[in-house]
Amino acid sequence: MTKVVMEVKNQSQLAKLADNLSAAGIVFKLWIEEPEGIPTALATCPVPRLPADGLFKKCQLYRG
Repeated sequence: MTKVVMEVKNQSQLAKLADNLSAAGIVFKLWIEEPEGIPTALATCPVPRLPADGLFKKCQLYRG
């Protein structure tokens, strides 16, 4: 199993990714910063590469 860290440009792109994952039936967790209530990260359960590739097409590899 390989772990991959991707990044999105803004909060609206993160929300759209969460909506697309829900529609595809992929289990994920959305982290929300408290007390601000701002979504900051998203993690999926392990998924096969082929179904997930199309959903993460607009995300870039994180280069911290």
